[in-house]
Amino acid sequence: MRDAKPIIFLFSVYKDGRGAKHHEAVIDALATLEAPFKTLHGSYKGVEEQSFLIAGEYYTWLVWHICKKYDQESFIKSGPFRDSQLIYLDGREPEDIGVLQPVSEKEALASDGWTYDEETGEYWVCK
Repeated sequence: MRDAKPIIFLFSVYKDGRGAKHHEAVIDALATLEAPFKTLHGSYKGVEEQSFLIAGEYYTWLVWHICKKYDQESFIKSGPFRDSQLIYLDGREPEDIGVLQPVSEKEALASDGWTYDEETGEYWVCK
């Protein structure tokens, strides 16, 4: 049986080449709010970007607000057993995208979307 883990959110504030400045602003805001986050590297729809992971369902409101402020299309919500959904900000129904799981670098880089955690050296995808 798999162990339940905290709900996590994965998101980025990069869009159309406007990212580094927004990324730093979000880091400052998260640190000020003392939100539990880590920065990651990844790719969404083939575009590499810096991203964030925030743990805890309590932070749903914060992730939604940040993504809305920086004109993001969606963010990932990953449940206690890493079942994951794309949560759209435009009112569309959430989309099930599989289970967030570690994979090899080769498999990750061949995927449309992936996340790399420099701290652990792991690549993650939803499948």
